[in-house]
Amino acid sequence: MKHRLCILTLLTLVTFVHAQGHERPDLSGQWDLNLEKSNLEADWTEGITGGTFDILHQEPDFKLSRVFEFKRKKKQAFEIRTDGPEQKGKFKTTWYMVWRESRLFLTVLRKGMENTVEYYLSSTGELIADERFTSSRMNYHNRWVFDNAPDVTPD
Repeated sequence: MKHRLCILTLLTLVTFVHAQGHERPDLSGQWDLNLEKSNLEADWTEGITGGTFDILHQEPDFKLSRVFEFKRKKKQAFEIRTDGPEQKGKFKTTWYMVWRESRLFLTVLRKGMENTVEYYLSSTGELIADERFTSSRMNYHNRWVFDNAPDVTPD
């Protein structure tokens, strides 16, 4: 009897610890690109001087607006549901976003092209966007690191 109780307690504890390790974080916030910590391989990133991600994440809705600063700003925004159905996008693309443990994966597919971005929070609270792009014309791996922008309160 004591042996069964001990095993049951151990299983409960392991299940609890396992569940705690796979919480789905809220990625909401304004995030400033940290170029020093980022590793950008794509040719198109040459000349970036800064960037911002604005994320509104209320599970299962995920909205991202991003601005990359070159000589002029380049803005892009999208909305998608996590663990939802595939969505059709511009340029005959298919998009979907799924959770794998505590990391969120966005995949964009088009004939001959795949772009996957893994979003997660680092142990120091940074937003990491680990991007892998493959196509017949180019391949690259960008590791974007973003610091949480400080709240600006007017005096």
